[in-house]
Amino acid sequence: MTFPLLLLHIIALSLTILIEISVALLSGYRDRKALKTVLIAQILTNPIVVLISNACVLYTNLPYLAFQLPLEIAAVCAEWQIYKRFAATITHPFLFSLAANTISYTIGYVLSRLGAFNVLWSFLF
Repeated sequence: MTFPLLLLHIIALSLTILIEISVALLSGYRDRKALKTVLIAQILTNPIVVLISNACVLYTNLPYLAFQLPLEIAAVCAEWQIYKRFAATITHPFLFSLAANTISYTIGYVLSRLGAFNVLWSFLF
């Protein structure tokens, strides 16, 4: 059984927020404004990336990296600009964006390949 797309989007966003807020905290960013900025950046970028990625998987025959890599690069760049403009305490916004996205993507990819989302689905329903 496969995940309904809406549930997939909710889980992807929740997991991304959890991971990227954790990366921020582990990087020493503990002020409310920086953490809120990370939260808002994820709310703005993650649903778009997941929606376009799912559409590419469902409606094209493109190789996965042909669309996923540009989407992730776009997310890193968008979040970098958000951090640079709205979170002055994030001293290296590009590096933070790149690291947080790399960690988040890697964890999500590994969980997906391990079938963790299907296990969760069968547990819930």
